[in-house]
Amino acid sequence: GEALSALVWLSLCRTSSAALVSRRSPAFATLVTGLPRVLRGSALVGVCGGRKGASNSMDESHPVIKELGSPGALLEGVFALLDRLDIDASTFEADHVCFRCADASEYHRVVALCENVGVRLVEGMIGGRPISTFLLKEPLRFRERSIRCLEVPAPKPGRRYESGWEHVELVVGGGAGGAGIPRDTAEPLRDLMRKHPSADWDARALDKHLNPDVSLALPGGGGSVKFHALPLDEVVRIEIAEGLVEPVPADYWETLT
Repeated sequence: GEALSALVWLSLCRTSSAALVSRRSPAFATLVTGLPRVLRGSALVGVCGGRKGASNSMDESHPVIKELGSPGALLEGVFALLDRLDIDASTFEADHVCFRCADASEYHRVVALCENVGVRLVEGMIGGRPISTFLLKEPLRFRERSIRCLEVPAPKPGRRYESGWEHVELVVGGGAGGAGIPRDTAEPLRDLMRKHPSADWDARALDKHLNPDVSLALPGGGGSVKFHALPLDEVVRIEIAEGLVEPVPADYWETLT
């Protein structure tokens, strides 16, 4: 189907989407990541130009950005934090960003938007709520990077969130290299943590059966960066092949009302 074709296409072109990331000075990194969330975006705009919450490192012409706002401030903050921690992410693919929805109505609106500009690879229940993954027809572009996938989680039942760009994920390891689940995709993550023991790692998801991750939070609650060993499209392919996708119940949305 269309989603499978999209997965094959993304696998072929991923190599060209990973690119080097410009290094910023430690002074700039310390300044920006040390600011409260409400001020950090403004500081980035002041240094980089562009509208509030963005920078000229982000291509603002994408229809997703026009509708949802720019993830530029999140991405600037993430790479400034990595620079400050001396984590070289130049070879790590930024495979997707996540947009968190405030409520079910916004989830449906964002999903409809993404279906117009991309292909939905999967929608399944994760953590008790639906999450959709999209391959964008035109990637989001940040500096020399192309971000081809977008993750859209619905809010958990009974909870409301502040909508906005929540996290970016970086691929540390290689691909799966086969149809089945790789034996130990956590090892590249353990190696990353060993190389940077002073970083405040969140390793609660390190023991996941598929696609374990570790993460770093931005100061002031301004989002996070997650590291995993497999690109999101490969994770989706494995989940589908292994029958691991939990379908969204037909009456799920009705039970929320």
